[in-house]
This record gives sequence, structure tokens and C-alpha cells, in this order.
Amino acid sequence: GKVLGVDTQLIGPFPEENIIILQGDVTSEECQENIKGLLGSWADCVLSDLSPRLSGVHHADVRRSVELVRSALQVASRLLRPGGNFLVKTFVAEELKDLSLELKRQFRSLRRARPEASRKGSSEIYFCAQGFQRETGEVPSEGKQKSP
Repeated sequence: GKVLGVDTQLIGPFPEENIIILQGDVTSEECQENIKGLLGSWADCVLSDLSPRLSGVHHADVRRSVELVRSALQVASRLLRPGGNFLVKTFVAEELKDLSLELKRQFRSLRRARPEASRKGSSEIYFCAQGFQRETGEVPSEGKQKSP
């Protein structure tokens, strides 16, 4: 399979031919169109490790993190195949209740996880959403992609 990574900073290249790296803003329409063209079909999984520049003001950092998760979810809903998966990092916060509901509406199952490798005192948490449920009638833009 292919692995396609997007970062605002230049990274790579990787020696493996199935790893493709784009430099850009994954939330931009242009970048998403580039991703679609390079994949050639729907994505099986979207993984987001987006993180805001931390200010040290907890509520502001959490708000920005939740906004990034929502942006990543919008990207995932444009790129994922039916049944696809979404893994995203965020911070523990009250705002996650609404976000959990959004994810539950779009995926068959949702789990929250906090890896043992997380630093002590970190409020980092991951959502693993499986079984994307694409809205019926939705077709890939310009007919370039095909659903499995």
C-alpha cells in the first residue's frame, strides 16, 4: 500500500517507493486535491498528529487542538473510503464530549486511548475511529476516485 504524509515543514525523502511526502497545509483545498490525485482512490486510514503551537495557556491550547481535530475530521471525511479508519491526537478537555459525538455519527466504533509512552502529566489522548460511514450519494470530485 501507499503511505502519504503531509507536513508544513519539508521532511523526507524516504527510500521506500510507497512513501510519498507532500509539503503543504493539509486543510487547504489545493493540498487535498493533490492527495486525491496521488492516492488514486479513497484512503484506507487517515492519521492526524496535528498540534497547535502551544502557548502555555491551557484553555487556549485545548481550543486550538480541538479546532485542528475538527479540521482533520473534515479532511478525513473527504478522503476516507467507506469502512476506513481515523486516528487523531488531541488533549483531554470538556470540549471532547461534542467531538466524540461527531465521531460516533460518522464511524461505527470509537475508542479513546492514552499510550503508556505519553509523558507524565501530559493531557494527550488519541481517538481511534473505525468504520467510516460515507454519506450516500457522495462521489469523488471529478470522478478520479473509485469506491471499493
